[in-house]
Order: sequence, then structure tokens, then C-alpha cells
Amino acid sequence: VPMAVVERRVSYEVRSIPAHVVARIDVSLPWDEARSEYEGVLRSYMAPIDTRASLVRELKGSNATALWMALPTQYDGGSAPRPQNPLIRLVDMPERRMAVVPLVGWVGQDRIAKVEEELRGQLSGDRYVPFGSTRLVEYSPGWAPGFVRRSEVMISIH
Repeated sequence: VPMAVVERRVSYEVRSIPAHVVARIDVSLPWDEARSEYEGVLRSYMAPIDTRASLVRELKGSNATALWMALPTQYDGGSAPRPQNPLIRLVDMPERRMAVVPLVGWVGQDRIAKVEEELRGQLSGDRYVPFGSTRLVEYSPGWAPGFVRRSEVMISIH
């Protein structure tokens, strides 16, 4: 999904993200267990569509996680291939602005919690209103060594 940088701050960027469709699985599992259980399910669906798709994990609570991968922008909810696995839902994501912090290396829940707390504080100080759940966008495959792993923490803002 193409993202446009709207503003650069010292420790984060504000990006505009257009409306798009995602293949999504909602599970009642903690963050890391959700990835190890269901990333392969999403990758199987996405393989014939886009093998470069990034995994997004959204924290919905201590035992609730949403995982998704964005479909290329040429697809809308009606033209996307129908998932064969009933766990996967196609969801229309609205256009929005996101505050984004890039990360390098392994990212666990403790690190995300720290980045989220700092980012929400900075956003309030910069007169942005953060809302919704925190997202981790993982650009590197699960098997990649820590020193090459790239990801971003994203929070929706008004």
C-alpha cells in the first residue's frame, strides 16, 4: 500500500495511508503466539497475489490479536480472490493518517509498549490525537536474523 509522508518529526513520521483491502485473521491468542500460529495461513493466501506482503499485528488486548496483510491496491473488496480458509476475512480499511516509528532488530511486547508510550506522549505534545490499537508492521520474514529485521510501530491519529 503506497504511503505518503505528510510530516517528519524528530522521532516519528506522519503518513497518509489510502483506503485498501486486507486479508485478516482475528485470534484469541497473545501477540507472539498469534504470529507463530497464523502467519503461515495468511502467507498461503497471499502467495499467488503478492509474496512481498508485510505482516501487520494489531494488539487488541493481552489475549487478542489481529493479523493481516494488505492486498495490492488494484484489488477492492469485490475483486480480491476469495479466501478458501474460513479464518481469513477480507476487510476494507479506510483512509487514515498514522504516526510511524521505524525499528530495527527483534521486537517484543516490552519494546512495543515502551515505543507506544513514548509515541503517544509525543503525539499529545504535538497536538495530535492518537486513537485505536497499536500496530506492528513487520517487513522482514520471521526467519531473518535480528540485525536485518525491519519493522514499524504505527498508531492512528486525528
